[in-house]
Amino acid sequence: MTPLIRKPWRRLHLACETSAETARDIVRALSGAPTPSPRLLGIDGRSGSGKSRLARRVCQALDEVGLSRTLVVMDDLYEGWAGLPQAPSTLCSRVIDPLSAGGRAAYRRFDWHVGALTDTVEVTDAEVIVIEGVGSTWHRRREAFTLTVWVQAPAEVRHERACARTGQGDFAAQGQAWARAEDALFGPDGYPHPPAPFDMVLDTRLDREGCRD
Repeated sequence: MTPLIRKPWRRLHLACETSAETARDIVRALSGAPTPSPRLLGIDGRSGSGKSRLARRVCQALDEVGLSRTLVVMDDLYEGWAGLPQAPSTLCSRVIDPLSAGGRAAYRRFDWHVGALTDTVEVTDAEVIVIEGVGSTWHRRREAFTLTVWVQAPAEVRHERACARTGQGDFAAQGQAWARAEDALFGPDGYPHPPAPFDMVLDTRLDREGCRD
């Protein structure tokens, strides 16, 4: 994949938690971006790294400054435990391509309890579209993002969080296959290449309180 061409206003920021202040840093970077609406924010990283919590805090920070926002969650695009490889392509064709063309975006939501695609979700018009989840930025349309964030934590921390979120039994049965799919997408060392293609890199290993991704 071609490395992201960094724009002059962009910066690489290393943080150690998904605090409210970190979320405000992200919002400030978005606010200063010379990009017409909608601005696209991508929050990527491996399972259990802390992406979902960060996304919630960013949405709260956007609300604080009066910027309208819509959250797109990659969990709705994975068609089950085997759905990671196809999901980035679905995100591009159903969400990013239409938004980039000035159109309306919509996708079918996967219901994990039913095990099938169900209702259609329309992406509400907003000044900022927050896209969160594994593979949310790692695809052919990376250049469409205003800001990209990589969230990381050691494997044992991520495993603990994933088990807490999905249940020990479910993750034990499916987690290894999911991890292999992440390896295929990002590389077995757990971090995408080329090195540091993200605007912000957040390490959440010390962010234990309430961190469930």
